[in-house]
Amino acid sequence: MLRFTLGLAIIAFTLIIGTFQFVQNQQTIEVRKRAVSEADRRRDEALRLEGMLADVKQNTMLQGDDQKFTIERTLDIGDPGLTLRFIGQPRPLVSNQGLYRHIFRITGPATYEQMNNVIKKMAELPGFAPYRFCYGCSKTPKGTADNLAMVLIEGYIYVHDPALL
Repeated sequence: MLRFTLGLAIIAFTLIIGTFQFVQNQQTIEVRKRAVSEADRRRDEALRLEGMLADVKQNTMLQGDDQKFTIERTLDIGDPGLTLRFIGQPRPLVSNQGLYRHIFRITGPATYEQMNNVIKKMAELPGFAPYRFCYGCSKTPKGTADNLAMVLIEGYIYVHDPALL
């Protein structure tokens, strides 16, 4: 009889401890499931941001290439025809200034074909976002050839700093 009572006590004790361990393990499993789902969410967010960063780098100009002379040579403009001017200071688009934009204005006498060539080159280069085109919008200066008209092209140049991005 003592064995039977001792056996029941061991079974009851085993059930109590087993149930406690089972509940504790279930809670641990739930905590780890939540931690894994949070890690997956953070990984997916990091991959999404990495893809966005690659797109930004692909679609913006490198810092240093945003100099006036370099851009004029690239677009094949300059005196005595079209001239490039930056309007104001570069405006940072993010707090660490790894991404910023310039506002530019190209003005001067040119033919319609020259203006189209400049716009086509802008479309091929990363970072250019022209928003205003005007051909013949003002009078040409005296002494200018008859086939030339005043051109105005305005827009943004987006630039990124590879050291910060």
